[in-house]
Amino acid sequence: AADEDHLLALCLDQDPIASLDRRSRERVGGYVRELLQYNRHTNVYSQSAYSHLPFHIADSVTLGLLISALAKSTSQVLDLGSGSGLPSVLIACVNPDIPVYALESKSRKTRFLDQAGRALSLPRYRPITANVHEFARATYCDADFVTAKAFKPLPEVAPIAAACIK
Repeated sequence: AADEDHLLALCLDQDPIASLDRRSRERVGGYVRELLQYNRHTNVYSQSAYSHLPFHIADSVTLGLLISALAKSTSQVLDLGSGSGLPSVLIACVNPDIPVYALESKSRKTRFLDQAGRALSLPRYRPITANVHEFARATYCDADFVTAKAFKPLPEVAPIAAACIK
């Protein structure tokens, strides 16, 4: 627990998280706590990579702030290969009024994403359990922003993203 408290402090005591408004910062901290707790019994984020978590939290929040600066009132976000919620949950933490769709093929991960969204009171955060290629063939999102952190190389992501947002 002491290690987790230290990791939480490392995640929260860095920019841009330290400069967020109180409520957004609480949601980010809540996400880190949910992730660490859930990960004790179900692997959604490699425990051997915990030393990298502060970077990924800051990187995801930075992306959320960029979206916030560019978003319109009708904007939506689609995250491909959401995994443990980086960046999708953090984008929603910073932008709770923007719909964020988190597309992930592994149900053990979307169960976590759904639990995190509920625990953090993010009603516009929507995890979707689906294969990205099947999703692209069967449906589309009216998304203004498509994210894909650690999903595939950019040359592979671009056509998949384009198919998802026809």
